[in-house]
Amino acid sequence: MTDRPGARPGNGDEQFMILQMVQDGTISPDEGGRLMEAMARAARVAPPPPPPALEPPRSVHILVTNSRGEQEVDLTLPLGLVEMGLNLANKLAPGRLPDLTEVRRSIRTGYAGKLMDIHNGNDRIEITIK
Repeated sequence: MTDRPGARPGNGDEQFMILQMVQDGTISPDEGGRLMEAMARAARVAPPPPPPALEPPRSVHILVTNSRGEQEVDLTLPLGLVEMGLNLANKLAPGRLPDLTEVRRSIRTGYAGKLMDIHNGNDRIEITIK
């Protein structure tokens, strides 16, 4: 930041340098004006800063509620452990699990939120990616 009144942070030093070069005769006043205009245009068309990186989901929350409304399972697992568990389940019980390709793709692409909400009679299973 500069102490000169009216100078903007970021390009105040460059403006001062251009004015100094004009004063010293290094460049003409016309060249100095063109440089100032180019700097102003560059400042107007500069792209906005990138958004902050989102933190990827890290865990899966599984909640099983029975027909009486009691929570039978309230479990939070690391996301990597869930992927490993799905692979193991497919090897131990091939053909018995539904196709989880879309579930896996959602997890890998950073999805966060409710993944499944299954109602079986009055029982309920909720799976959330956090």
